Amino acid sequence: MTGNKNYYKIKHYQSINVTGYWFSMRSEIKGFTLIELAIVLVIIGFALASGSSLLALAVKKKSAETDSARLVSAKNSLFSHSALNGTLPEKEGFAPAVSYSSDFGGRAVAYIYDDTLTEESGSAEAVCRRRTSKLELRKCRDVGCTDYSVVRNIAFVTVSGGANANIQTGADEAGIVRIYIQGDTVDDYPADGVKKQAYDDIAEWVTLGELQARSGCAGYRLRILNNELPAAYTARAYRANFFADGGVPANGRKYKWCLDDSGLMSAGVLKFTSANLDIKISSDCRNETEVSWTSGDNVSITGTPPSGSGGSYYISVWVRDNNDQSGNDDSIANKRFVLTISE
Repeated sequence: MTGNKNYYKIKHYQSINVTGYWFSMRSEIKGFTLIELAIVLVIIGFALASGSSLLALAVKKKSAETDSARLVSAKNSLFSHSALNGTLPEKEGFAPAVSYSSDFGGRAVAYIYDDTLTEESGSAEAVCRRRTSKLELRKCRDVGCTDYSVVRNIAFVTVSGGANANIQTGADEAGIVRIYIQGDTVDDYPADGVKKQAYDDIAEWVTLGELQARSGCAGYRLRILNNELPAAYTARAYRANFFADGGVPANGRKYKWCLDDSGLMSAGVLKFTSANLDIKISSDCRNETEVSWTSGDNVSITGTPPSGSGGSYYISVWVRDNNDQSGNDDSIANKRFVLTISE
């Protein structure tokens, strides 16, 4: 700065007034133009938006991973409950039986189960004794679920509502559970209100066979207990019994029986009864209707073989349980015996 002692030499000349004198100054400070500032703000906005989107995706991924892990944990807890108690818990017993009964957001997990596998079914070993379940799962290939693959004999399903916090998976009156393609607009779970949104449920399901395998059920399948029959003699009174166990007996531990026809029965050498009723005799027991079989807890063989009836006789014994009360899908067991009658 020149011409006056009050001048200050700085870059970027400007006109300023100091004690009545005008001076020209140059500033060291450089500023942004409005265009530059706008560009910077746009860049910052993009960065914030990208960061926000990435954060939302990270939270969504973490939520889905946590929900999946919790459903697997609940499944394993139900395996343990079944192995210990022989049954699945009722709806009210689900939360106490599992480690996590809610999802990442604190919302209750949906528990869909076959009530014939619970203690309320009346059987202490319901899981191990059943042959089939009432639930069927359909993996839908379209929003109307007209095209699907089927998994039958489902024991239970657990469901988390996903990111939209809306459970959309349920069982209808026929026991059909539908799993839709992610993004389909549906809602099959009216318990939390019908809100048709993009499907994003996370689900775990277990078949009855898998549950039985994890519950140690080998000894509970329907079977005939006898391995052989005592020998018989002509002109001597004879008595023996066939016994069954396992499966799902009807009230009073009753099963249903049928014997394949043989010379022993046809000739009337011995009498086969259950609860004082003659046992059904057939040439094809397996294909006889259920109602034609004879009900009872065991089969009695009685009589006195007459002289001249000595020999070896094959007896094919069939037993069925009450697994399917309204149909023919019962467990059936068969065993062949040889009865030797000596003169």
